[in-house]
Amino acid sequence: MTVCIAALCNKAKDVVVASDRMITATYPPIEFEHGIPKLAIICPTCIVLTAGDALAHAVICRAVSEIVAGLSHPKTAVITEHVRRTYVEERQKVISQLFLEPRGWALDDFYEKYARTIHPDLMLTIDRQISTYDYGLEIIVAGVDSDEGHIYGIRHPGKVDCYDAIGYHAIGIGDLHAVSSLIGNKCVPLVSSKMAVYLVYEAKKNAENAPGVGEDTDMAIIKRDGHQILSNEDISLLNNIYNSKHVPQTEEFTKAIDDLPF
Repeated sequence: MTVCIAALCNKAKDVVVASDRMITATYPPIEFEHGIPKLAIICPTCIVLTAGDALAHAVICRAVSEIVAGLSHPKTAVITEHVRRTYVEERQKVISQLFLEPRGWALDDFYEKYARTIHPDLMLTIDRQISTYDYGLEIIVAGVDSDEGHIYGIRHPGKVDCYDAIGYHAIGIGDLHAVSSLIGNKCVPLVSSKMAVYLVYEAKKNAENAPGVGEDTDMAIIKRDGHQILSNEDISLLNNIYNSKHVPQTEEFTKAIDDLPF
């Protein structure tokens, strides 16, 4: 229940990211707009955004930040691999807690020690639970290396996709609204950073039509020398432009429609 967006711009040298502040947790089941931005700054040139369980988000981002802190100028692809590995590890921990530990088993030993000795139907049932368990988290890793910007997506069960060729990516329940907006506005990596900031903001506003997308907005621009978090004043300026572009239908427009010869 959220939306997170990333788009390349300035000839693919920069990346613009945005998210709402809607927080969802599976246990306890709760959903609300949080006062803290969801943009997780992994290093000055890389930001992680997530859609799904907020508790899982916090665990993964904290672990990856600690790893990256010991690296010198890590590339976005390297950070993405650390995120992916942590995602897989945390998913496996939950699988063990849900399906194996109640039976006194460990995931590492399941296939080697127990799979051949238990009833085949039980074996197939547990194996299906393990292979299909959805961790409930989608991730965007957006960063800028010395040469250009990059956007990666991580999804169940730890699959990585690179969206550099498309130039943008969105996750969460409002993803289709956001992507449709970016497509309609012809948001491509060649557009300027300022134009991309507005187009991503408009995509986020359009995503608010999806149930569960919050109205509060956080945005950042990532460049070679670091990132810039947009201020509340910056967001207000973008909102003014958005409102001026989406003015109510004028009387002239309505009359022109009424006068159509059919």
